[in-house]
Amino acid sequence: MSTVAFTLVCGAAPMPGAGAFYSALLMDAAHVVAADGAAEWCVAHGRRPDVAVGDFDSALPGAAERLVSAGVEVLTYPREKDETDLEIALDVALQRSTQPVVITAAFTERIDHTLAALGVLMRAGSGARVEEPDWTGAVVRPGEPLEVPVGAGVAFSVIAPGGASGVEVAGARWPLSGAVLDPLSGRGVSNVTSGEILRVSAEKGTLIVLIRRASGRSYTR
Repeated sequence: MSTVAFTLVCGAAPMPGAGAFYSALLMDAAHVVAADGAAEWCVAHGRRPDVAVGDFDSALPGAAERLVSAGVEVLTYPREKDETDLEIALDVALQRSTQPVVITAAFTERIDHTLAALGVLMRAGSGARVEEPDWTGAVVRPGEPLEVPVGAGVAFSVIAPGGASGVEVAGARWPLSGAVLDPLSGRGVSNVTSGEILRVSAEKGTLIVLIRRASGRSYTR
């Protein structure tokens, strides 16, 4: 995992039973922007966010006032709006910092929310990634290949949300070379790493690479 300083964008959907993972991630972040109910969750896990944003409909009553009293900058928005709280949190993170963005606690059993959260990842800029207890994810764009030192035997998937061509996947049991992936094609799903480094690139289109954690719920840079 990269040792580059990062800004953490926290959603309000942490995985249950993974407090140690999230606490380590929060402590490692240079800056933290929390969406809605994630703000007090961050505090409970040992890190006061730099900024809390949202309509606070998923937070406990009085959360915004408690956060202000604790010295957190709070930006409130109406409940009826065109962006999700996570999108607003990303916008604030990009405005306030030039560091790569890491997104966490943003994926739920609701497929609409999860798809929208992946959309946030795709808009988060160069070097952005997802860190969750059981998986990590990153975006691959033309001219921005991904190289990840993961070791052999790790499950991963490569998905092209809008389709992609010239797709290369190396260091895998089922490599790809010059492949065309249709939008949301299953061709790149459920692959396994075969070496020490996974390499993924595309000539056209955007890819999302999702990698299962070989060591389970741990976080080490």
